[in-house]
Amino acid sequence: MKAQQALLSEVKHRVKNMLASAVSIASRTLRTSPSLEAFGLAFEGRIYALARAHDLIAANTWQGVDVTDLLRAGLAPYGEIGSRIRLSGTGFTLSADQAMAFAMIVQELVANAEKHGALSNSTGWLEVRWSASAGQKFVLDWSERGGPPVTGGAPPWGFGMELIERSTRSDLHGAALCDFGRDGVHWRIEMPLREAKGSSG
Repeated sequence: MKAQQALLSEVKHRVKNMLASAVSIASRTLRTSPSLEAFGLAFEGRIYALARAHDLIAANTWQGVDVTDLLRAGLAPYGEIGSRIRLSGTGFTLSADQAMAFAMIVQELVANAEKHGALSNSTGWLEVRWSASAGQKFVLDWSERGGPPVTGGAPPWGFGMELIERSTRSDLHGAALCDFGRDGVHWRIEMPLREAKGSSG
């Protein structure tokens, strides 16, 4: 009975947090969208990202999610993994709260790649690499190549850029570093290893 009560309490907590996130996302997306069509596309992508992360978390009974599974779930709708989207890294488990934040960060990165970057044409490709150093930090490198040339410096991402930077800092206690080179955008997401636990994958 106590175990069931604890599980029910956890479910209520997760649902409440998810609804609060959805309301916040809707409000901010509406304020930064130039049209209702743009709002609909951006909001839909962000809500689906929340849903995919929630499904993975629920499947693991809120015990954490492997970062590889999160990346595959987040990137699969945008292209074939192993073709234009290349993943490499070791297994690493994020807590339920971290998984939600990480899923939203990945959604913003890949949505921008599809709209402006390497996945917006037929020749570009995306490489995502990550590593976890014992006693140090988790690092994810997001590199886009072969997309439209980057000119005029960083594009105005608005809420998307804000979400990546704020979520990395506040939810993952790390830092998001971005470089807009002429050959493509590169993001480096870092967070202290103590904020998550390693897996044997």
